[in-house]
Amino acid sequence: MKRFLSLVLCLMLVLGVASVTSTVASAEEDVLIYKINNGSATITGLIDPSYSGDIVIPDMLEGYNVSKIDSYAFNNCLGISTITIPSTVTYIDDHAFNYCNNVTDVYYQGSIADWCQKLNIDFSGNGVLNEKLRINGEPIVDLVIPDSVTQIRDYAFSGVSSIKTITIPSTVTYIDDHAFNYCNNVTDVYYQGSIADWCQKLNIDFSGNSILNEKLIIDGILIKEATEIIIPEGTTIIREYAFSGSFQVEKITIPTSLKSVGSHAFNGWSKLSDIFYSGTVSQFGSISVNSSGNSYFINATKHFGLSVKLISNNSVYASETLQSGETYTFPENPVNGTMRFLGWNEKSDGSGEPYFEGDTLVITASQTFYAQWECLHDGGTVIKNKVNPGCETEGYTGDTCCAVCGKVLSAGSSVGATGHQWTHSESWNSTYSRCTINFKCMNNQNHIKSVECASTGGTVVSPTCTEDGFAIYNISYSGAEGNVEVSKRVTLPATGHSYTSTVTKPATCSEQGIRTYTCSKCPHSYTEPIPTLKHTDTNNDGACDKCGAVTDQNKYNAEKLKNISISVPSGKSINIGLRVTITASVSNLPEEYSIALFDGSKMVKKGDNKSVTYTSDELTESKTFTAKIVDGSNKPAGKNGQSKSVTVTVNTGFFAMIIAFFQKLFGGGVVNL
Repeated sequence: MKRFLSLVLCLMLVLGVASVTSTVASAEEDVLIYKINNGSATITGLIDPSYSGDIVIPDMLEGYNVSKIDSYAFNNCLGISTITIPSTVTYIDDHAFNYCNNVTDVYYQGSIADWCQKLNIDFSGNGVLNEKLRINGEPIVDLVIPDSVTQIRDYAFSGVSSIKTITIPSTVTYIDDHAFNYCNNVTDVYYQGSIADWCQKLNIDFSGNSILNEKLIIDGILIKEATEIIIPEGTTIIREYAFSGSFQVEKITIPTSLKSVGSHAFNGWSKLSDIFYSGTVSQFGSISVNSSGNSYFINATKHFGLSVKLISNNSVYASETLQSGETYTFPENPVNGTMRFLGWNEKSDGSGEPYFEGDTLVITASQTFYAQWECLHDGGTVIKNKVNPGCETEGYTGDTCCAVCGKVLSAGSSVGATGHQWTHSESWNSTYSRCTINFKCMNNQNHIKSVECASTGGTVVSPTCTEDGFAIYNISYSGAEGNVEVSKRVTLPATGHSYTSTVTKPATCSEQGIRTYTCSKCPHSYTEPIPTLKHTDTNNDGACDKCGAVTDQNKYNAEKLKNISISVPSGKSINIGLRVTITASVSNLPEEYSIALFDGSKMVKKGDNKSVTYTSDELTESKTFTAKIVDGSNKPAGKNGQSKSVTVTVNTGFFAMIIAFFQKLFGGGVVNL
């Protein structure tokens, strides 16, 4: 989705002390943040880094040219699909488009000349700009540098893999480092200047630009594949790396005007065997040759004297070395099936005197003669100057030209404009009250329009506590771009329950309570248990304050029995074999307790909360019976004197046995204590 960006100036206060003017997009289709500084606008980032769609940098904001994109402005913005950059931008800072991994196209609205020398880009973290570059809406395939360009900036076309051919005019005097790095699909580099211009007028930083030498074509000759090269008279310098590469050249002619050879100028010329120089050995020795990377040039065989060379179709047809005053005879005329030979001429443009087969000339200086030809126009035709029609501009079918000489044989004709073919996308504001329709022409993606429309409400289904509702918003537009009818269905999320709670059953110490939650918007309710209460004993009497349950039996007993006393009869002496009846009593004993008689640790009789009476078996030995207070589980509960004992002493002598006999005989044998 590509959008023209609407942005509004906002005043921000910093620490309440100084005011800083910061311009932030605040329209409904918010996208960019920017600032105004020194009479121009700088794009600093996205309002929403998660924005998804197309980015169109405007050429002006608030009447100021947009001239810069700040470092990291769009860093890691994975939602960006395409980027459009106007020709007003002159600087893109480092990492401005770092990790914009999903960008498919970068549309630059300036010219090739602007891209080469007007726009400066810090290439760090901005590789996507070159990788996806489109100029005039199309990928660059045949790159033709205009004559207006004098220098090509660093990394200008680095990584532009769509480039297949490069044409460099003679006006270019400097190519910076890595300008054509990783242009791996380039097959031809056409230099429109002369070999002399290549040697001394054009300066190239060779770092990352080796493709220029590897594919170099001058005057129709692929230099790397040529077996012989002539450096023309008048050339004074062969710059560093001028012909560096794996060249096939075996012979080279250098002029007497040459003064210096830069480092690595002939690096890799392993097949170079002969150097022809029309001057003297002393003159050749005065040439300053940098030895770095020029060992093949230094070690080649040198030939001194006057030379005559015949050049035909940019290659040496014949060459001969003579002494001054000798006569040169022109050889057999060359033949070209598509051209008519017009003679050898000392001027490459044919303005000098012509010579033909058998003509002679006394040689007093080294000379070069150029074959002159007249095309027969029977070598086929090519179409040139073709212009594809635009949406609003006419095209041109192209001229039919001779494939050999390039002459126009028949002119082309105009082709009508194609007209726009619009497609569109929509972007809504946060309340869905307005919608922006973004039109993009399929014939030219630089043609875009945005139209804002008010929406009309449609069906509304309100959400419930548990189910989503929805609303439908409609827009209708009719214009030159076509008719657009759009319905937007927006989900209204379920509201969720809103509960109030009441205690419908209070918790006790022994039973859980119940809390009931009821939704205020619908009948839904649910319950949850209230945990049982914990016993509390603030009186420290061993019983719960709230429910009376015993929490500490010892404390409880002590509290209940602290004022209780036991009454037992006095002990007696009885004769052996008699039984005793013992009655123990207690007053004010709570009903949950009883009084009992124990024989040692064994309870022999349990009474009630008032008294207990026990008649023993026949006693044969003395015994002590103890009256104790017991609880409901028959465990002794009294302490600190809340038990009393009575001792029965048994007389065991002979006479005691006789007396006991009569006591049982006449008195029943039971003694009441």
